[in-house]
Amino acid sequence: MRRTSVLLTVLTTASLSACGSSEADEATRLATCSDATGDGGSADIVSVELAEDGGDLRSTWTLAAPPNTSAGTLLLSLTAWSEDGEAGRQLGIKWTDGQPGVFSFDLVETQNQDLDVEPTVEGATVSATFPGDAVEGLGETWGWTATTNVDGADVDDCPEPGEDPINPQRQPFPDA
Repeated sequence: MRRTSVLLTVLTTASLSACGSSEADEATRLATCSDATGDGGSADIVSVELAEDGGDLRSTWTLAAPPNTSAGTLLLSLTAWSEDGEAGRQLGIKWTDGQPGVFSFDLVETQNQDLDVEPTVEGATVSATFPGDAVEGLGETWGWTATTNVDGADVDDCPEPGEDPINPQRQPFPDA
């Protein structure tokens, strides 16, 4: 009898936990871009995941190797455009000689806003959460690209830009 009671409690708790995480997953909008490795030099993108939950946008970059954030300049940049092309943002995580910075740049108004956000680096994974107003005006769905830049030179893109450099390929947000 006692084993049945404990088992029932464990199963009920597990079921409630599963229901809770399922409800949380439904509230999160996601988009992921995966890239071939070996084409991005010292800042080679493996994947970038965007997750919007509660209005904020979390970006998680997985690189092929831990990034060099101590010398020179490293920029992890998301470029996002509204479907109608009327609004655009560059969301960046940048290190200059070891000093991190996170910013949002309005591509239409040409205004930069430094954000009070601290990026995290764990091995080859870099993440930062941008406040909701950083993507304000882009709409419910928008297109985006991810680029890594080392010392002023772009070294990798996700997705690959394609044949038309004026109109590069974009990932949809959220994923279809």
